[in-house]
Amino acid sequence: MEKTTLIFLIIALALLDHVSTDAPAEEKTTTTTAPITTTTEITTTTYNPAYACENKPGSPVDCEANKAKCTLEQWKRVMTEFCPKTCGLCAPSGCLDKTDCSGMQALCRDFEWVQFMRDQCPATCGFCGGAGGGGSGGAGCTDVSSSCARNARFCNDPRFSDFLGKNCARTCNRCGGSGGGGGTGPGGGGGGTSCVDSSNKCVTWGFNGFCSNTFYDEAYKRRMCARTCSLC
Repeated sequence: MEKTTLIFLIIALALLDHVSTDAPAEEKTTTTTAPITTTTEITTTTYNPAYACENKPGSPVDCEANKAKCTLEQWKRVMTEFCPKTCGLCAPSGCLDKTDCSGMQALCRDFEWVQFMRDQCPATCGFCGGAGGGGSGGAGCTDVSSSCARNARFCNDPRFSDFLGKNCARTCNRCGGSGGGGGTGPGGGGGGTSCVDSSNKCVTWGFNGFCSNTFYDEAYKRRMCARTCSLC
């Protein structure tokens, strides 16, 4: 009996060992990490015509240092003239350079080039219409040239009539089309036939300050533009 029981226990232990050996292996858990995708946002700069010009070359105003004045009404006219790019006060429409004018600012006040620069580089040279300022006159009645105030004394000079009518309508009160013309013509009473301009550009030069520019001596002014500079 005891022998039978012992045999039974041995068989039972053998069966248990077989069961534990054949037990399924533990499953391994695999973790998959998704790749990290980095998205780079590309920022594009939209062309803004309000900044599509340059500050006036040789400006007496430090534009960056006075940027806070851009929004002050009492400073708007000054900042528009000298610091349009800094303030975003460039002419809103139509007044853009027709060619690449970078590095050509020195020609803006050159008497030989001023007409070309006014046509090709108005934004760079500050020849845009500007932002008005008080006074009467229609919306289109503005000064095209930036030197109108300095040359206002020529407004009633018949030699400059056509030029000023187109470029300084506001300063010379030529708005509205009535044009004031009480002049008696360019001759006048008798300065002699020798009182003439030798260059057909003297009217433009005189308007832009040639006659009062100390860089040129009087002999040169008389030889080139005696009539325009009143040196007869």
